[in-house]
Amino acid sequence: MGPEQKTNSLPRSETEVDREYVEAYPINWNVANQELINAIFNSRSHEGIDEASIYIHNPFCPKICAFCNFNVIEYDSRLYKNYLNALSTELQMYKNHPDIDGKRVTAIYFGGGTGSMMRPSDVGVLLNGISDIFTVDSDAEITVECHPNTIGERRFREYKSVGVNRVTLGLQSFSDVNLTAIGRDHTSEKNRRILSEALGAGFRNVGMDLMYRLPNQDMKNFTQDLEAIAEFLPDTVSAYSLESDGTGLSEEKSKIPSDAVDREMFYLVGDYLKAKGYGRYMQPDFALPGKECRYVVNAWQAPQKFLLGLGAGANTHYFGGHSWTNVYPVIEYIKALHSGCSPVVSGSSVDIEELKAKYMVLGVRGISIKKSEFNGLFGEEIIHNFGPQISGLIAKGWLHDSEETFEVTRQGLPYINNISKMFYTANNVGKPQPWYNDIHTFVPNKFYKINER
Repeated sequence: MGPEQKTNSLPRSETEVDREYVEAYPINWNVANQELINAIFNSRSHEGIDEASIYIHNPFCPKICAFCNFNVIEYDSRLYKNYLNALSTELQMYKNHPDIDGKRVTAIYFGGGTGSMMRPSDVGVLLNGISDIFTVDSDAEITVECHPNTIGERRFREYKSVGVNRVTLGLQSFSDVNLTAIGRDHTSEKNRRILSEALGAGFRNVGMDLMYRLPNQDMKNFTQDLEAIAEFLPDTVSAYSLESDGTGLSEEKSKIPSDAVDREMFYLVGDYLKAKGYGRYMQPDFALPGKECRYVVNAWQAPQKFLLGLGAGANTHYFGGHSWTNVYPVIEYIKALHSGCSPVVSGSSVDIEELKAKYMVLGVRGISIKKSEFNGLFGEEIIHNFGPQISGLIAKGWLHDSEETFEVTRQGLPYINNISKMFYTANNVGKPQPWYNDIHTFVPNKFYKINER
């Protein structure tokens, strides 16, 4: 069964919070063939978009966390070396891409897996490779995603020396009980030390991840995590409710706080951080004034920028007029590139109607949708394209029509995925995000070289 086959349409009632995280759009992908590969590497995107982000996936981790459903494997030194060679080969495939002209890269993100398991020298090599092919802004945001067990003062300095100016730390909690419950093998004391060291290292921006709705967590415990954040005041905080389905924590479901407690935690994190000077700039993301993560803004805030993904299982959200994913298994990714083929295994073209829908589908995560920018990009009014959807959301109290913008309301915030799906085109309605299929294990019958006939 290939990733184009639907296995879970994830039906939701009107009042139930949809917990399927809407990240990719459009999602009516098909298994790659020669025609798709040629189109991806020979097409241009919408001329009105001139910024791009580049995502580099490092799948290696010191340990696989129980709550993780990303494309990850445990570290192997030989495989790591081969993987880096494959990454460099994939990057070179874009050297003459027609979509590069007139585009500038404003954000580069090393994620995972564990981004910080990539050596600083290797990050430097990849950054140089990107600069050789793309026009990279002199003040581009360059982020490495870090696991506390792989980082420290020396590593922070080394990352800075090769051009990294932002780190985000996967701390998740400041409670040893919580960390043990989700299978993390670092301590709250280490989290505090690493956060302090990162803030003192001179990065332009330091972010952290916080998880809540953890096994047996109550409001008092969660408040203590928020109080710890207030001690340090990192530049950004990304707060995520635990999703245990399909992970190693699925058998712990009886210990997961109820939906009512989850809703209380959701509102508490927003209200608490607002009182400490943070603004919500995406549904799960908060920043001190002027410290918003450029990569996050580029990916979701309307109008979204280009997002080119490199690495095993990396997703490209819009580049060369298409969206797609690379093969997930690391060994297959390496094999494809070693044989001179593209690692793309599934994707689709993004026509103007899908691009309009994407403006709204992903844009609502940024809370505020600017009417004038839609008009400037497409030469049409939002309301003329999505009038019934907008009217329905306003009637529910989930969306507010101001003079210049459409705003997701406080009442609508927990329903952000429900709201996103209101703007799906007919070709995407009822289809799940690609990773709800068997795409993590899918290997095609063959990979394809660029421009073959």
